Amino acid sequence: MNASDQNLLRHLGWVLVIKLLLLSGLWLAFIAGQRVPVDAASASAHLRVAPTVSSNPRLQGARP
Repeated sequence: MNASDQNLLRHLGWVLVIKLLLLSGLWLAFIAGQRVPVDAASASAHLRVAPTVSSNPRLQGARP
């Protein structure tokens, strides 16, 4: 590898690091805090099916 190849690799490495930092910042700023509440009635209305009730509390939205 000659000096120009090493400079190119170093430059591309820095570009990738900066890109990942910018994408992470955008994700934290706009996406990370977004939550969509979903319950059986709204999901069934969206899918146009009758809601079902499970006897398993973990499937009913209960958080441990």
